Amino acid sequence: MLSFTRYKLQTVRRCFVKMELVVKIGDKLKYERIAQTMTQEQLAKKAGISAAALVRIERNQADPHVSTIRKLADALGVEPRTLLEN
Repeated sequence: MLSFTRYKLQTVRRCFVKMELVVKIGDKLKYERIAQTMTQEQLAKKAGISAAALVRIERNQADPHVSTIRKLADALGVEPRTLLEN
């Protein structure tokens, strides 16, 4: 019973950390896009992703893959770590 509880707690912690990272990426991505006066459609096209995917990422409703973060950072002309920093 104890090992199951410990496993469940570790899983909850991982999910929380992952969710927190998504929020930071979405917020930071939107900030960078607006700072460069780009529309969501323009950024999506430049990054090679769908506008719907970008909307979900900015609303923190999607967990972007590392390759997607790289594409978005390249399209914005920033380092990927910029989108991951506080």
